[in-house]
Order: sequence, then structure tokens, then C-alpha cells
Amino acid sequence: MLVNPANELEIAQALRSFLPDRAKREELIRRGKERGHRFTGKDFAEGLLGLLDEFESIRRCWTAESPDSSRL
Repeated sequence: MLVNPANELEIAQALRSFLPDRAKREELIRRGKERGHRFTGKDFAEGLLGLLDEFESIRRCWTAESPDSSRL
């Protein structure tokens, strides 16, 4: 089930759609647990380091005089 995480009304409507349906609710719980077990702390760390590596090439282009450098 996909919802816009910034839209609380959409989240509420999605929850309301399956709460009365026990079979659907249990299926979503089962699938969520399966999905959660596929990710480890190592996966998280590798993903984070990959993002930082991507950002490094952008950061090297900034100069010390850049107006945005004061925000770092």
C-alpha cells in the first residue's frame, strides 16, 4: 500500500481501508515483517556511505567563498 507520507488524510484513509478487513490486515503485517527482515544494519550503513560518496563530488566543487559554505 503506497501513500504520500506528507499527507495525513491519505494515510488515515489507507488505514481505514484495511482495518475492518482482518485478512488484508494480517497479510500486510506478514509482508511488512518479511520486507523488514531483508534489510540489515550493514545494508543501512552501505546505503548511507553510498549517498555520502555521491555527495562528495558535489561538495568538492564548492569554494570557501561560496555563500552557502557558511551553512556547513
